[in-house]
Amino acid sequence: MNILHYTLGLPPYRKGGLTKYATDLMMEQTKQHNVLLLYPVSSSMKPGIYFEKATSDIKVYKLRSYIPIPLLDGIKTPSDFMEKTGKSFREAVLSFLKREKVDILHLHTLMGLPFSFVEEMKKQGVKIIYTTHDYFGLCPKVNFINERGVNCENDSLCSPCNFNAPSTFYLRQIRNSSYLLRFKDLLKKIRSYIPVSSKEKRTGFSNEDEKKYAALRRYYIQILSLVDCFHFNSSVSKKVYLKYISPAKCEVINILHADIRDNRKKKQINKENVRIGYIGSSAPFKGLPLLLDVLKKIKENKINNWTLCIIGDFCPIDKEIAGHVDFRKSYNYENMESIFSQFDIIIMPSLCNETLGFVALEAISFGVPVLLSDSCGVKDIIGGITPDLIIKMNKETLFSSLDSLLKDPQSIESYNTRILNSDFSFDFLHHVGRINQLYEKLLDESFS
Repeated sequence: MNILHYTLGLPPYRKGGLTKYATDLMMEQTKQHNVLLLYPVSSSMKPGIYFEKATSDIKVYKLRSYIPIPLLDGIKTPSDFMEKTGKSFREAVLSFLKREKVDILHLHTLMGLPFSFVEEMKKQGVKIIYTTHDYFGLCPKVNFINERGVNCENDSLCSPCNFNAPSTFYLRQIRNSSYLLRFKDLLKKIRSYIPVSSKEKRTGFSNEDEKKYAALRRYYIQILSLVDCFHFNSSVSKKVYLKYISPAKCEVINILHADIRDNRKKKQINKENVRIGYIGSSAPFKGLPLLLDVLKKIKENKINNWTLCIIGDFCPIDKEIAGHVDFRKSYNYENMESIFSQFDIIIMPSLCNETLGFVALEAISFGVPVLLSDSCGVKDIIGGITPDLIIKMNKETLFSSLDSLLKDPQSIESYNTRILNSDFSFDFLHHVGRINQLYEKLLDESFS
């Protein structure tokens, strides 16, 4: 098969679960198939598809269009994110297809994607599959978390959430510049110093503002209507997407990556110091502020047999618990073993609907139990192993669960034992085989 993956790009300039999964999938598929990668570049130059390089048996192309790449920053001007290409771009797509003879188009994102590109693929008989790594296209901020940092309850009010989104110029010329991407950590710091507009200025959004965001969602749903099969990576992502689309074909196939292997080990818990781990962003919707508040309450209740290691963004820590908390930089997959060996339990207190959650799978692969929010898609996989560690994430339930675990650290060892005795698959090759079979079924007209 000739398989074209559309992703945000390759490491080190792009990272995260989407990039890791797509890259590992492509690398494995090259052993049997002809694999191509196409990634978007926002530019004021003429739109088109341009060959960039061949790396590790993958031919890399870039899709140049006027559409900016917002990532998690939001969208200030919806009209800038809808296609403005013409006949010459469609001719470039047809020329590309004639040259590469693509059988399968595997979309991992909708960012930077012109409708006409997908439409021409569809017209030429290319089968299209979409993996639901996030909710971009349905939500401009990707995760349905509103401007107050809580789950969106009115998805027709996008203006307040995107009020402080960066300009199109910033996204096109600075944030996603191929040269400046190497300094993305510095760019984050620069953005953090831009003052947030006051609440007073957030008022007075008009119906016309919301109509623009409604049109943007229709644009992306129009693209999704061309997809032949949706690959939902969890029951959580399926539930969210089915509020907006009615796919003719879909399958739930939980994902993993190539560095998740069976490294499970027996743990012995020091009841005087339970080592808690949090890995991820300090953004409120990931639940770190909630976790810190709960630990502060636990400390106030004279429960002191714990330390928290945060791997990710730095954030302010109340002095009452500062002596219990340590920060470290993000880890590389090469040193996962040394990282997870330092934890007795991982907390994933997400408040948003996570489409999966690789951190939980990585933890389980080393035998580390995970106290997990029930809004995380990874519950599909580990729910059968430690179901009582999956909770409705709020201050009361998180406090109750942590309080119980810290008062009885031996219970963490029992969860570790359950993980060791579970029939859990860490076989990435098996997963790749399932995806390849999905491709084959799509190419078989009898698939229904």
